[in-house]
Amino acid sequence: MVVLATLVISSVDGYVRAIGPLSMDEKQRFYSEMRTFGTFFDLPAEYALDSRDGRLMALLLDEIRAMPTLALNTPLPAEPRLYKLCRAMLDAPALDLDIDAMAAKAGMSRRHFTRTFRQQTGMSYAAWRQQACLLAALTRLGRGQSITDVAVELGYGSASAFTAAFRRVLGEPPSRYMAGEQRPRAKGAPT
Repeated sequence: MVVLATLVISSVDGYVRAIGPLSMDEKQRFYSEMRTFGTFFDLPAEYALDSRDGRLMALLLDEIRAMPTLALNTPLPAEPRLYKLCRAMLDAPALDLDIDAMAAKAGMSRRHFTRTFRQQTGMSYAAWRQQACLLAALTRLGRGQSITDVAVELGYGSASAFTAAFRRVLGEPPSRYMAGEQRPRAKGAPT
């Protein structure tokens, strides 16, 4: 039996985006992204389950399953126009890209855009955009940028507005979260 490797890692923040069986469209996108961003691991895209590559992939999947779950998620839509816009948004997240602007860029009416976006991602565009911005914020804060600089770059009206959004989604302010206090732990991890 041959299995398609379905480990997809974001070029933006290194978070795992999808694990599981892929549709034909997703397989084509996967191969396209692997060509675009290069191979992340020295594994073939297809491998036999009982081979060294199969055992290595099984180990990687076991480790990923044991990782703590973040409250953030930015699923990518399968619809090509939305996929392209979402990839661009992940590369340069900002709160100022409203629904009307995104619908126009996609060549869709606002209603069709919002309906299709929710259908494809399981969340509203506004919620997805906020998730994308907070994922980018985690990366920037981890690199040592100040909370104020991150808030301004991502389009929040103030550092306090950013902190409120961060706390609402992740349960604590950015300074405490980045200090590692009360981090989510993997199942069975020591406390």
